[in-house]
Amino acid sequence: MRRNDISGIFIFFALTVAACAQVRGPIMGYLPEKGALRILYGIPGAGSVSAPQLSDRTLSLLEVSPDQTRALAIDADTGALVSLTPDAVSTALIAGAGPAADRITFSPSGTAAALWFSAAHHVQVVSGLSATPSVRDLDVSSLGADPLSLAVSDDGQWVAGAWSDRVYAIGPDGNVSILPVDGPAEAVCFFHGRADVAVITVNQVVIVANIDGAAVPSVLWTRPSDAPPPDPATQLEVALGFATSFDNRYLSIAGSLSHLATFDLVTGASIGGDCACLPKGLFGMGGSLFRLTGLTDGAVKLFDASTNEVWLVPLAATEGAQQ
Repeated sequence: MRRNDISGIFIFFALTVAACAQVRGPIMGYLPEKGALRILYGIPGAGSVSAPQLSDRTLSLLEVSPDQTRALAIDADTGALVSLTPDAVSTALIAGAGPAADRITFSPSGTAAALWFSAAHHVQVVSGLSATPSVRDLDVSSLGADPLSLAVSDDGQWVAGAWSDRVYAIGPDGNVSILPVDGPAEAVCFFHGRADVAVITVNQVVIVANIDGAAVPSVLWTRPSDAPPPDPATQLEVALGFATSFDNRYLSIAGSLSHLATFDLVTGASIGGDCACLPKGLFGMGGSLFRLTGLTDGAVKLFDASTNEVWLVPLAATEGAQQ
């Protein structure tokens, strides 16, 4: 190859890199980090993470809705619950919410949220987040300690939780019922727009349909009877993330030891994977896309349940230089 050809290639490469660094592309979603939001630009496999976008308050316990249209957080100075749109810096108080919630859990589509108050063993459900929010308080102190997992339906009518002994559902009037699941659970999640719950235990994955009615269980997976018992000397993997895609086709699990599993509820197929990471959970980002991690080693990992692919979204080059 002639020298001028080689020079042309290097010039073309340099210009391409420079152009990519300047074009941010569409917004995939948002990453909560230390009371601020970072923007995930681009598409999976060709994206970047922005610098933190600070709001008009000091925030803690910041969570972004699965549809990426809003966020909820706790005012670090007053304990008040506030809402904000991810692309804005201004916040708004949500009237009626108790102070200093210990946990914020969005519904599958982000139209409702559940607040957990550990000291009082109360749940507050915030409904109507896409319009005018309203707050409903539920006393679940009779169920004991903090739930391992908490979920709320999109209409805000139902809450499900995995307590140490059983899985409970709390209805619109505060009535508590036991869901027909064998043994204690690691995680629970609702389906989008439905009063159906998925539950994962050590031995089973179960879908409980119509918890507002007959509560019919359907076992999706059972641990083989000839599987060896857990080795006490070996770290056990538990479900840190459990969620459905927006079309309710894929039910995915992210394990504490990096393993992934997805059930295709249309074809009946299932597939495993490995994110080579320590996931924080499965945080919906629309469609079948989920965020697995925070900003670790300069990048965020995403998971597409429809393709079983794990994507790396790095910190933008200009931002990385400022870190």
